[in-house]
Amino acid sequence: KTRNVSDKLRRLCVLLLKRKDVSLFIENGECTTSSELLRIVSDHYNMTETEYCEQMMLPTSWGGGPEIVALSNHLERPIHVFELCRRKCEDTHEDFEMCPKNASRLYELKICGKFGSPEFDHENPLKILCADGRFPNLLDIDDSKPGDHFFALETI
Repeated sequence: KTRNVSDKLRRLCVLLLKRKDVSLFIENGECTTSSELLRIVSDHYNMTETEYCEQMMLPTSWGGGPEIVALSNHLERPIHVFELCRRKCEDTHEDFEMCPKNASRLYELKICGKFGSPEFDHENPLKILCADGRFPNLLDIDDSKPGDHFFALETI
């Protein structure tokens, strides 16, 4: 059942990106069009727009920012993206494990994107985690690298 939902959401994102010049809200009042977003992302990956859309339809392809923008706009609902970060000591601003007030929680969630905000803020946001593909099996997190997987945190 999860695969069916995933496939349906994937199709919705690609169909919206393929539509010509649909206005899309990104975040903080920034807008673009579906045509411009698709052009930028396909250029980034050295693909034609058609090739990019075909690639995104494959269940083995990973969606990213453009697909989150498309989904937020299709659902008319904000999507907040969080990342797992090492906590910093309030006293020294060093990694938390070096902090004299060391506690059991070494990591915290920080928001790194509010797609569809403030345009769709009348709805509760979908919350997802952008994390290293090894998470949650390993907590050896390299903070210098962006996450490469998205996990649902809350969808209510």
